[in-house]
Formats: sequence, structure tokens, C-alpha cells
Amino acid sequence: MSSHIIESIGYWGIKTTPIRIRELRGPQPGDVIMIPGGLCYPFNKPGFARVSSRNEKTVTTCLNTPSVYLCENGSVSISGGPFVTMALDSLVHVGYRLCSFWNWGDNSRGADQGVDYQIMRPMWRFFDEEYVDPDEEIGGMQSWPTYCAK
Repeated sequence: MSSHIIESIGYWGIKTTPIRIRELRGPQPGDVIMIPGGLCYPFNKPGFARVSSRNEKTVTTCLNTPSVYLCENGSVSISGGPFVTMALDSLVHVGYRLCSFWNWGDNSRGADQGVDYQIMRPMWRFFDEEYVDPDEEIGGMQSWPTYCAK
């Protein structure tokens, strides 16, 4: 595995960040979040989400398999849904995962001009003490997390 994470691809080339620095910054747009089963629709079973944006305390994630457009400045534009906001302190770095992105590359914008990329990105696992995974629960009531989209 490379010692750098690709942050963006543009007409000027590829922008990267050393892995260790990137891990310290926490989840960034385009990263992967591992979601436990039963968190909220559509995740009755474990799955993955993609980070669409973040601020100082939270990240917004897209829970379905989204189309992720990689902007030249490193931000992303995600088509899909539903979107759920999670606290940054509920996410723990667990590794890396190969992810799909697309942008226009050197092409003009238009039908069939998009370029698809497979890029290794940091992966985070959702963990919250208030959440009870139904696959791990033994008896009792399952708590319904207040951070799920309703």
C-alpha cells in the first residue's frame, strides 16, 4: 500500500497527503464509514456509508451506494441517500478500503465523458455507547438511536 492518500485529481495532477497526517485529521469527504446492522434504514444488516461533508463536530454520510463526484479541491458531491449525521467522536479509524469516484478528467463535460477512479481511502467504524447492535444484543429492548434520519 502507498504511503499517501489521494485527496483529489484535477487538470493540474494528483494531490496527496501522507497517510499518518491524514489519519490524524479524522474522517474527510469521500471516506468510508462501516455501519453496524440495524442502525437505521436501509441498514438492517452491516454496510458502508460515504462521508459527504464534515464540520468541527460531525460528519454527514450517505447510506446507500452513492455516486461520488471528486471535485478538484478534494470535496465531493454525492448523489444518493438517505443522509445521516454522525458525531466525529463516534468514529474510529480501522483501515482502508478501495472506493469508486468519478470526475470529468481531461474531458469536456457531457454524456459519456466521465472518468471512473478506484482510490484507496481511510475507513472508519461507527461506535456509540448508546447504540445497541441487534446482532450483538442478548435480550432486552433495542435502543433506537436519536441520530438516525427519521
